[in-house]
Amino acid sequence: MFYGGGFESLWAQFVGVVAVGVFTMALSLIAWTIIKQVWGMRVSPEDELRGLDLSEMGMEAYPATPCTTDKPPLARRRAAELLFLRV
Repeated sequence: MFYGGGFESLWAQFVGVVAVGVFTMALSLIAWTIIKQVWGMRVSPEDELRGLDLSEMGMEAYPATPCTTDKPPLARRRAAELLFLRV
């Protein structure tokens, strides 16, 4: 456009960008669908309530923060209520 070629060059670049985007979206959709069917995409509700830092990494994210109560934190209780689980 600035160095010759006019809008024809710009149009070719636009078509190229759209083609790469469509290809990437299609390939990603296929890959994520296969991964979801073979391994699954979610953790169990128990692991989600316990915290992914414990279930996935085997350690607490903030071990310096002491827990002084037997009740789970408010966010976990709220998540449990939303998931219809008893706390």
